[in-house]
Amino acid sequence: MKCEVLALLPARLRLPDTTERAAVDTMPAPRLALFLNPWGASSFSRHLPTLLAEARRHGYDGVEMSLSDLGPDAAARRATCDMISDHGMRLILGLYSGWDDYEGPWAPSSPGAHVAQLEQQLKQAERLGSVVTHVNVHSGCDSWDERGAMRYFNDALPLTSAFLEANPHVGAATREVDTHGSQPTHLTGLSHETHRG
Repeated sequence: MKCEVLALLPARLRLPDTTERAAVDTMPAPRLALFLNPWGASSFSRHLPTLLAEARRHGYDGVEMSLSDLGPDAAARRATCDMISDHGMRLILGLYSGWDDYEGPWAPSSPGAHVAQLEQQLKQAERLGSVVTHVNVHSGCDSWDERGAMRYFNDALPLTSAFLEANPHVGAATREVDTHGSQPTHLTGLSHETHRG
């Protein structure tokens, strides 16, 4: 179908030579990666190997879990990450700049406190290894005014950029080869999701 599509284009839109046509023919088709989100996974950690095996069998590429879902301490988190990797899966890591996992009572906190917590969680994330393919930061608080939100992101974005620079495996799976044969260096490995917090 790759070349047949070219035949359907008007003459002025057809690719002029076989070199360019070959480049189109060899471009990989996009692939949707499926990630299971077992929120609250820490409550069934003894069943995690079964969950991962079943998820893999059903075509999932990975799981999305927070630091607390991965385990109560660095050793337990690393062991869970190794288990995810051993099942041939990847991890979308959820971090929280405030109100971890949206559990327990909520208390308002300043942009500075959110930045401090994000910095601490990014340091913990660095120890998890190459199984981490993407980081989704539940970032900031939607009840801040614009000035508070700007203060937070002015301090948070350099931290997340530095994390990505130090951990090039994060986001590597989502970097696509462009039509010039290079991989864009934009920051594809981390997203900020702002609500509650």
